[in-house]
Amino acid sequence: MNGIIEIPDKDKLYYRVHAIYFRDGGIMPGAFRERVDEDDANDYGMSTDWAEYSTAEETRNRAQNPRQNAVVSFITGELKTLKLLVVYYPKEDNPAHTNVRGINTIIRRELIKKFRMEIELGN
Repeated sequence: MNGIIEIPDKDKLYYRVHAIYFRDGGIMPGAFRERVDEDDANDYGMSTDWAEYSTAEETRNRAQNPRQNAVVSFITGELKTLKLLVVYYPKEDNPAHTNVRGINTIIRRELIKKFRMEIELGN
């Protein structure tokens, strides 16, 4: 894709959270982490889906075992207030793919306060 597409501050980003990151009914901060795609060094960050191109259900269904994942959402503008970089990085098999960059231990604790549950674990 040519050029940079700015995601509006009001838009949602969906993020899958696997069952291993739940403890005592809550999500552990370690669930929010960055990854690097082994095949594409430019594809790094916390992998999310832009709601403009995906639903929460579609995000969950991209997991190997969808029922072992919950889906939470973040508001793009709230992530930007944490000084996180939101990079739209569509892929052939996922036009909604977006990376969130700049996550560290302190930011993880803030993300715990910012997410909204979209699909509960096991539903």
